[in-house]
Amino acid sequence: IEVISKSHDDISILHCLSEYPSRYKNLNLNSIKFLKEKYPQFIIGYSDHSIGISIPLAAVAMGAEIIEKHITIDRNMKGTDQIGSLGPDGLSRMIRDIRNLEDSLGEDRVFISDSVSSAKTKLERSIASNRTIEQGEIIMEEDLHLLSPGDGFKWVERDKVIGFKAKERIPRNEIVYPELIE
Repeated sequence: IEVISKSHDDISILHCLSEYPSRYKNLNLNSIKFLKEKYPQFIIGYSDHSIGISIPLAAVAMGAEIIEKHITIDRNMKGTDQIGSLGPDGLSRMIRDIRNLEDSLGEDRVFISDSVSSAKTKLERSIASNRTIEQGEIIMEEDLHLLSPGDGFKWVERDKVIGFKAKERIPRNEIVYPELIE
């Protein structure tokens, strides 16, 4: 790196295990994280000699920005790296899966995606009656449980239900909506 960077700084560093085919236990993919931390100014990648496409995918998930993988027209051909090489169809699958993985990585934060808004209501739970509550009865915590959908009171809002009176008869397993209590 010192010698090459005297001439230019357009450098990529690829972690590689020169074992043909590479055994999974020897790959040490954590080297990718190490290289990214030690050389943040360079592009870090992975040169793969393992069988299949799962390891290049894992390398991308760990931050590799370049993948080098041998291709062949026949893995039965003579040569040390044929067995770890991909045929054209395998190469297409690897590229497809890497692109899908890149799309799926997202951001370094936790948030609720807008894409789940329709499922959110369906999958969340609301406060519901676990027995029939007659009109005029005071609602107690033991009268309640949670059911879908999540368009009613949440459990953290139970203080808006417990101790209130049922305006009308609330059947068992009914979501307790604001209009049912007073």
